[in-house]
Amino acid sequence: MKFAFFVFFVVTVANIYTASSWRLRFPPGIAISAAVFGLFFFLWALQIVAPVLTHFYHLSDSGLDTPFFRGLAYLSYVVLGICGAMFVITAAFDVLWFLARTSSGFQIGKAAGYVTLAGILITTALAGGMALYHGGRLELVRVTMPVRHLPAAFDGVTIAQISDVHLGPFLGRDFSQTIVDMVIAAKPDMIVITGDLADDTAAALKDAIEPFKALHAPLGIYFVMGNHEYFRDPRGWIETLRAMGIRVLQEEHVVLERDGQKLVVAGVVDPVVARWGFRVPDPFQTLAGAPEDSGKILLSHQPVLARMAQRAGFDAQLSGHTHAGQFFPFTLLIHFFQTYTSGLYDVDGLSLYVNRGAGFWGPPMRTKKGEVTLITLKAS
Repeated sequence: MKFAFFVFFVVTVANIYTASSWRLRFPPGIAISAAVFGLFFFLWALQIVAPVLTHFYHLSDSGLDTPFFRGLAYLSYVVLGICGAMFVITAAFDVLWFLARTSSGFQIGKAAGYVTLAGILITTALAGGMALYHGGRLELVRVTMPVRHLPAAFDGVTIAQISDVHLGPFLGRDFSQTIVDMVIAAKPDMIVITGDLADDTAAALKDAIEPFKALHAPLGIYFVMGNHEYFRDPRGWIETLRAMGIRVLQEEHVVLERDGQKLVVAGVVDPVVARWGFRVPDPFQTLAGAPEDSGKILLSHQPVLARMAQRAGFDAQLSGHTHAGQFFPFTLLIHFFQTYTSGLYDVDGLSLYVNRGAGFWGPPMRTKKGEVTLITLKAS
């Protein structure tokens, strides 16, 4: 409920600010004021629809999972994303306008308001259009990851990493099939899914998850829970994935063996479990009983555990969660909240890779295409 009020507050403040800023760019007049604030009241109301339908009320639980309500929620999220970008762009133009007006000897004509408004609209259209184009599109990203203590027998092993698919009202079976086809074509030795596979219950997404049954890899398929699985149906997703032959790792590890050499793959629960009083993730605990003379890789939905994983003795960590901010302006703001946002990092000798995610959450927008990663392990 706190999150609901937070979303409501942010959307309201952003729309009031944008409407007020736009109003100042026009001549005085009640009719113009009514038109500007009326427009933004309509946009504000439309933006509130999507969170209510898909996250606070849930289409699949309410009997509203119809083409009409799905389309309405989709439109609402598009407007939410574009208006969010418009708010930041408007604020940026306002700062530039203020600096120009207060600069000594710089004159601004009467048309400046219209010119800046045109600039806001053009910039928003470009940023929003690009983000909408990339939403729901995928690319295969190839990465070579140096791993300390990697046994020679595992040098060159490939791992396909899938993360943050967010199956739900807007991403379904076709999106799953695209991911599965991409992974199968890459022929990885191992497949890992690092959380946030879905935004609804396993029963509601039975058809959407079906293509994942076709995944196969010589060294196995492994999954760790993300915060979104815990929000909706943790038990259902664990049972569903296990029935599909996917190993769900929860504060535990598996030992893989090649030519007498060993590689440990461990997985932790998501930190969000602390909300319900459960034990927080513990990379140290996952290695209980693990062979000392082995390479060690941790699967953790959130990259925030990297330093703890390094202290626990892990050589590498694969994560997701951040979406790299997903779309502007969050691609900038994400750096204030996350130390590791996307790509490959060296964390005191531990190699960390943060996948920017395959799907999207909320607005169907991404500054960059979604990602499926093919990681090649390299002894270092």
